[in-house]
Amino acid sequence: MPEENREAYLRLIEQITFLDNRFANIKRVNPVGGGGCFSLVFESFDQISNRKVAIKFYNPHHQGNAYRLESFKREAKLLEEIGGSRDIVHLVAPLSEFVHRQEFEGGIPFEIPFPHYALELAKSDVETAIAEGGWSPERILRAFRGMCRASQCIHRLLVAHRDLKPSNFLVMSDRSIKLADLGAARKIDGYTDPLSASYAYPPGDKRYVAPEMFALLHDSDPAVAFGADIYSLGAILFEMFSGSQLVTFLFDESYTEQLMEVMRAVSSEKRRETYHNFVESIATGHPLPSLAAFGSYVPRCIRRQLDELYMSMANLDYRKRLCHYQTIFRKIDVCVWILRHEEQYRRWRDLKHRRQSKRP
Repeated sequence: MPEENREAYLRLIEQITFLDNRFANIKRVNPVGGGGCFSLVFESFDQISNRKVAIKFYNPHHQGNAYRLESFKREAKLLEEIGGSRDIVHLVAPLSEFVHRQEFEGGIPFEIPFPHYALELAKSDVETAIAEGGWSPERILRAFRGMCRASQCIHRLLVAHRDLKPSNFLVMSDRSIKLADLGAARKIDGYTDPLSASYAYPPGDKRYVAPEMFALLHDSDPAVAFGADIYSLGAILFEMFSGSQLVTFLFDESYTEQLMEVMRAVSSEKRRETYHNFVESIATGHPLPSLAAFGSYVPRCIRRQLDELYMSMANLDYRKRLCHYQTIFRKIDVCVWILRHEEQYRRWRDLKHRRQSKRP
């Protein structure tokens, strides 16, 4: 999309003095109105709740893209269904629309629709926190626990997010973490129809997409997206401690493009069976890097535990991936306990090693 078109839409929205009889002082959240291609994000003062909120507009430039428009509407609907979960961004006002009427030369009228809804306003996001650094290891672990809790929440409602990444986890003013951007999410309950009958590409950000999604298994079995969400969480945990994206150590774009090309040629009914013939070789041929390689920022006392946690969640073979949330929470809690009792843990470990060395 040309930058001047986006800027024109941003300025047009900022000229609105009073939206939906409640929102005033509308201004973009950053110079480009958020980071999404298909949405424009603003902050505004809500005269009903008496606080600042975020308003998310569908970018009119993509009005002809039916799938993206329906995804935008689906997000508002899902947030309304989820309600007031502490780990999911709250919907402040449901989907609405205003229409800008404009006349061109000759007096020909032209209408530009702006679907939108209002959300809690965040202070920042996890992507920014990773880039800036400064979070303690314990804060990272506690934030990650909340991120996993958010994923568990939507999975219990039979919703797969399908686009988990650091920028979609918001940092609120009270330092809590909330999941946002459900535009790619899908309710997989056996009753709700998909927006698309088939996929040529996996939904979500390629940097956090699980291999089985590149293999298009979700096209034949949508439920694989639940495990793919867990992979994304594992990749995020790696990034939160290393500052590097996991995918850069595993695949390049040509590899994933080739995988998609191969699997597109396989019928939907045969994809799982075909993929199982070589998924193990994908995992063994692309070993996950140890966090120990990233120096002193990763506390020595929990390196082994962190490796075990992120590697089990980001296992490239989805059949062996750790997808049990209670086990994930327990492993996070163990890391936090060790951090808080490092000296006690070191003495216990040394004693254990001495006893083992004395065994015949």
